[in-house]
Parts: sequence; C-alpha cells; structure tokens
Amino acid sequence: MSHQPLRRLAAAGLAAAVVAGFLAGTHVRVGAQQAPHAFISVFSGNGVPVSDLDPSQVSVVIDGAPCTPIKLEPIDWPMKLTVLIDNGNESGDALPTVREGLRRFLFEVPDGTETSLLTLAPQPRWIVRPTAERQDFWRGVDLIAPSGSTKLVEGLAEAADRIDKEKGNYFFTILVVTTNGPESSGGDLQRMFNRLRAQVARRPVTVHVVMLSISEQKTAATAAGSPVADSVNSRPGLALKATGALQTQIGAALTKDTGGRYENIAVTSNLLMLLPEYGRQIARSSFFQSHQYRVSCESTSRTPQMSVFTSYPGARSIAITRDGRIP
Repeated sequence: MSHQPLRRLAAAGLAAAVVAGFLAGTHVRVGAQQAPHAFISVFSGNGVPVSDLDPSQVSVVIDGAPCTPIKLEPIDWPMKLTVLIDNGNESGDALPTVREGLRRFLFEVPDGTETSLLTLAPQPRWIVRPTAERQDFWRGVDLIAPSGSTKLVEGLAEAADRIDKEKGNYFFTILVVTTNGPESSGGDLQRMFNRLRAQVARRPVTVHVVMLSISEQKTAATAAGSPVADSVNSRPGLALKATGALQTQIGAALTKDTGGRYENIAVTSNLLMLLPEYGRQIARSSFFQSHQYRVSCESTSRTPQMSVFTSYPGARSIAITRDGRIP
C-alpha cells in the first residue's frame, strides 16, 4: 500500500497515511531511549472514530522496514483546560463583554471538563482552582475585575508550571484572552519564555490565544530597544515588530508551536461569537483526542521514522500524530 495524503486516501476508500509529527508533512522521529510510538485515530466511512481496533489490523514501518511485534493501547486521557484572562486596567471597558463571552464559551465545553481560571493583573491569580463543576467557574467569571498592569508571561509560566507538575496522562488546553496593552512581567523574560516553550513541548499542550487590540501605542516595556524587547528579539523567529506588543509576538509563537488558534480582533463585541467558537473547537479536540490508540514497536534505530497502516474493514482514513494532540 503506497503512502498518500489523507484526502486521496478518503477518496480512494483506503486507510493508510504518512505519519505526521503534528505538523502535516513531517514524520515521527523519536530518540533511541524509547520505543517508537505514534497516536492514531482510524475513521469509518461516516467519519466516526473506530473503537474496536485490533493489533492484527495495524502494521508499522520503521525506516522503510516492517516492525513487529506491535503494541496497541486505547487512549482515553481526559482534557484539562486553563483559561487566562487579561484583567489589566487597559482592558476595563472590555471586561463585561469578556465575562459574557466566557459564559457562552463555557456552554460549549464538554461537561465534566476540569477547568481553571487565572487572571493576569496585577499578578497571576487563580480565581478558580481546577474544578469540573460549571457553577464554580461561572462564579469565578463574575469576579474578574480590572486591577493594575498585566503580567502575561508570568501567567503563562504559572499555568505551564502547574501542567508540568501534573501526575498521570492528560491532554492540556490553555485559552488566553488578552490585549496589546502594557505588559509588566518581571525577571529574565528570555529565560522564562524558553522554559515555557520547553514545558509545553514535553506534554500534549495546545495553546489558543485571542488578542484584543485596544491600543496602537507602544509602552516603555515593549518599545524596540528596551530590555524586554531585546530579550525576546534574541530568540530566533521571534523578532518584535516596532509597532507591535510583546504579548502579540508571544501569543503568535505559542499557538504556532502547539498547533493552536490565534485571533487578533479590534472589536470587543466579536468576543461574543469568537469565544463560543473556541469552545466548540476545544470540544471537538476533546472528542477526537479521547478516541485514539497509541501504537508502538521496538526498534534499534537512533532516530526512527515511523509510518502506520491499517486493514480495519470499512476504514476510510487514519489521523496520526506524535503526541496525540488534535487541535
């Protein structure tokens, strides 16, 4: 069976695909210290994930050669959701709409999803600790109020630290609703951001960002040539634009790293439609991520390239990722 793009596989009625590392067109490569593995979802003709896949119906190719024996594990990891809200003084006029948008967002999130809420001003503060109770989150939304300058980088670091300490297997989603107003995080921002990127790379984390443009003026903290701008500029691929805010650059980079969604809007009322859209996207991700299998096979290759195929009757396509994230 030849390697083909998914769209051609579906059209031909076949179920084979090149393994993607989470960005289409790349291959799964793992270090020599672990058995090669990938996460797969097999879909029937009507687009429903297959729930009774058997190892005998899966074949693995490592560096062009068949690999056996194959281990197949059903994946039913829960999703944990963290919401970060910019409640800096600059966002005060927008917060009533933000709160209503979050209520509408919550209606779209699957029941039982563990959710937490972190505000970013005047320092990161957990308004809602992790809870699966909707009413707890609802009450927390009502507590969001403007308070000082935003610390987005510190808030992201706080959320990433919590994820890093989690025991067990989960899929993690971070939703950030922020503005391009003043950013006042302290410390070595380059070190904090590098650490943050490394943390989200270690776990199956998806970051979504909504950036509300409320100011066209640069602040002292984000002006080109300032210590903050210079620290981020030193990171390849993260050059701070002279007319842009630091948080815009960081938000765009993190969503790109994790396959998340980035939206930059100028009209606050758009949040009332956009945040429920994010909720529906997160719900879809949760559904598909919880209908996967982890397939692995022993190999002595130092950096094995892995492809997976299935002979499941009626299968039309197969989605394959490196770490199970389906943004």
